[in-house]
Amino acid sequence: MSTSITRQSYPSLDAHTACLYNEHMKSLHLSAPHLIAMVGMPGAGKTQFSEKFAETFGASRISIDSFLKLTPDRKLAHESSMEILQEFLKTKQTLVFDGDTEKRITRMELARAARMAGYKIMFVWVQTDLATAKLRWEKSHRGDDGEFEQLMNRFSAPHPSEPYIVISGRHTYSTQAKTVLRTLSEPRAASASVTPPAPRSTPRRSTSSSRITIN
Repeated sequence: MSTSITRQSYPSLDAHTACLYNEHMKSLHLSAPHLIAMVGMPGAGKTQFSEKFAETFGASRISIDSFLKLTPDRKLAHESSMEILQEFLKTKQTLVFDGDTEKRITRMELARAARMAGYKIMFVWVQTDLATAKLRWEKSHRGDDGEFEQLMNRFSAPHPSEPYIVISGRHTYSTQAKTVLRTLSEPRAASASVTPPAPRSTPRRSTSSSRITIN
């Protein structure tokens, strides 16, 4: 991606977030493709963030919701989204995945696929209080409490060993994006701050010899 992000083109971003992108995201896009996978309880705000993030930065987005429009079978929709993901991983471009990541075993499957394709994976855990999440879900799913409860029962919070960051589902998109970009830029900043060790100096051997005078 060669174009720069400006506040005129993306007014939802503040100046600092746009600067983070222009300084770091483009380099990461070229040198270290990432699989950014959304995690969180139903109604947390995963879809809203992933849509805006993918649109802002021109990243391809794979969403299970697209497949659920074609079939009510959630298992089939998940399998289809994973098959499409495998194809997109061949592009070596940063991707956003908004699928069934409630279970840890599914996240492990995602992480394995990413590593095999030469990607770095980062889970973005969107946290929202239960009451707000349920209200959002009912509004967008016509009050289907049954499915909400099923998804909640399946949800397993990310383990400390998993590579994840936390954003609040109640914060502005600009604040959320800033958190994600800052994390993405950390490896680059860390490598740039490492000062190579100075070459070790080899002691020079003295060329003068002791002289003994015999009278």
